[in-house]
Amino acid sequence: MVKQDRVTFNPLRSIDPLSTGDDKRRPRRALTDAEFSKLVNGSGDRGTAYLVAATTGLRLGEMREVERADVRLEDQEPKIVARAKTTKNRKEALLLLHVDVVERLRSFFAEREFAPTDKVFASLFPRRHKFKRDLEAAGILELDLQGRVVDFHSLRHTFCTNLQRLNTPQRVLMHLMRHSDRRLSDHIYTDTTLLPANETVQKLFVPTKTLSQIPSQKLVPGGQHGAHAVTLQNQPNCPGMPMDTGFQHDEALPVTPGHNAEMVRDTGFEPVTPAVSRRCSTTELTARGLRRSQPRREGKLEGFFAAANSF
Repeated sequence: MVKQDRVTFNPLRSIDPLSTGDDKRRPRRALTDAEFSKLVNGSGDRGTAYLVAATTGLRLGEMREVERADVRLEDQEPKIVARAKTTKNRKEALLLLHVDVVERLRSFFAEREFAPTDKVFASLFPRRHKFKRDLEAAGILELDLQGRVVDFHSLRHTFCTNLQRLNTPQRVLMHLMRHSDRRLSDHIYTDTTLLPANETVQKLFVPTKTLSQIPSQKLVPGGQHGAHAVTLQNQPNCPGMPMDTGFQHDEALPVTPGHNAEMVRDTGFEPVTPAVSRRCSTTELTARGLRRSQPRREGKLEGFFAAANSF
């Protein structure tokens, strides 16, 4: 009115508007799978209507307006047509049906006769207290410890929550729920207590703990590719060590470890092998064998010729 110059000032400009974002007069919850099964199977003919509502998202007012001609079970994709004048947003909606729901409806119609314009579910809900009685018969609390209620509209919450549990793409979920704002689907109609939060956490990747290896630098001062220097001077006397005599059939003498003998672990990729004491390395023994091989051959040849001349 101020913009139209009908008043000179706004007398309510100093009043702060009330926040309605968290104002939920009837917080609802979705039904668990066990509760839903008890309600459907223990409510007689109304159980079929509950099944349709919880698998299509139809509201109670929309359910009462469904006519026999609106239920098209013989289509290639069985569906219920929610006519524009019966929906909340005044737009026609095609609500697809689950195959098991189709069979349930066929049995429902086989036991009754309906004209094309007859209301299919209206006679099942003459009053709202029928749903409350069915909850009591199924052992479902109408009010839980968190103050959330269960009423007919909770079936629509159950529909949305089950779609979320199936990881339905957001755009598909909005289409099935007939929502123009995804926040309605995520924050109002989804019961987060029924989402697989723990199962999702258990599927997270967690690195496994592995045994740490001893760094090669601690074993060999030169690192992984380093080696101790080998000298041939002042070699100790190591009797009983295998020597290369130059003959194929010579057998190595047995190795007698000394008093300070110990295992020398290899730091490369070769398997660990027993070795001799720290005073007499394998490299030193090989060098001594090469140096003594020639005198041993000469000594054996001289003994052979001496024995031949004696005959």
